[in-house]
Amino acid sequence: MNWIGNFNNIVGQPESQTLEYKAVLPPSRNVAQILCSFANTEGGFLILGVTDDLKISGLSEDFHANTITHKALDLLTPRPNIEYQYVNIENKKLYAIKVDKSDSIVSVEGKAYIRKGDRTQLVDPITVNFNTGGGITTLDWT
Repeated sequence: MNWIGNFNNIVGQPESQTLEYKAVLPPSRNVAQILCSFANTEGGFLILGVTDDLKISGLSEDFHANTITHKALDLLTPRPNIEYQYVNIENKKLYAIKVDKSDSIVSVEGKAYIRKGDRTQLVDPITVNFNTGGGITTLDWT
């Protein structure tokens, strides 16, 4: 994972269209929505164990991020290219998920999300076009 070499440069940057922090692990559906929004926009990073004010809090040892990540991935259609792992920064354990921009529209249980600035946003259902096979083909998020 070549992005891990640059990880120290990522942590500490303000939240943005390509970066989201969570101090604790959100439920799998929320994680899926964030991952979906990154995949449908520019790609990005979800980093767990950092507060919104950029304090590195770290994760407890009984933190099971892989399980929640796998559940979140099961909610995504199609599944975007995602890499994830635990990372140690300042002697604290963080969990990083890198999401690549998807070539096709990714949805969570039929709903598409995008990033607008530092927020995850549900795409207005009127602007979502479906193909006859049931998949989403285009989004208009202008």
